[in-house]
Amino acid sequence: MGAIQQARRLLWLDDGMANGNAFMALTALSGLVGWGATVVAIHLFMPMPSGAALGGPEIGRWAKTVMLELKWPVTFIWAGAWFGRFAWGYLRVERGAVLNLPNAVWFGTSMVAFALNLYGVWVSNPELVWLPWMAVFAISYLATALLVERSGIYWLAGIASTALLAHGIYSVLTNTGYAVLGPAETLPPALAASVGPNTVLMPLPFTYVILGLLQVVPMAIDAARGGRQLTESGLPAVRGDDEEDSDQADAAGGVVPSD
Repeated sequence: MGAIQQARRLLWLDDGMANGNAFMALTALSGLVGWGATVVAIHLFMPMPSGAALGGPEIGRWAKTVMLELKWPVTFIWAGAWFGRFAWGYLRVERGAVLNLPNAVWFGTSMVAFALNLYGVWVSNPELVWLPWMAVFAISYLATALLVERSGIYWLAGIASTALLAHGIYSVLTNTGYAVLGPAETLPPALAASVGPNTVLMPLPFTYVILGLLQVVPMAIDAARGGRQLTESGLPAVRGDDEEDSDQADAAGGVVPSD
């Protein structure tokens, strides 16, 4: 079934439910919206001050402004994009393409990340905004690679995410991120009270761009190349399906029984 027909089904322009490929495309789109809003807010709308010395009062004032003015609008956009994806998928995508073990891993890790994000936004802790998503991608991509067929793109994304997670943790533990707030006497009082000294704002200059690419690109590639090795019923095939079909075939004299 072609991509145009799948898109029409996803948009209620055609009868029937869309398949797993359409859900992967929807996942890429939600990431584009969420990470796009983050990138525009952090890197374009209110860019970090640049210069030889990144730290001290100038960076402190920037972080305070971002946290006070942009954190909740970006959070609401993210909530709409992420939960909207699951709601839309539940209504317009075949159940098995939404309710399966790989997606359960993604959903569980994402809910933990969202909870940490909300807490981080509430207490103005930037480390709890980006670091949980590095962990989500590392865990979920590697788990997906182990579970599904045609998993090359997920192995690549999982390895890249794991390296980014390791670098992020190293940045936090050693206070060697792209921009670190501290010591406390250089910070505005309101920011020092909520963020504290030696807080790593971002481990890399374009952290949110990289995180966005890590979600959007693998999912878009998966959708464009045909999804997760769909079964005859249009659902993502997981590892073990071939073995089960083979066992059924042996029991039936080499013929796989139909439903």
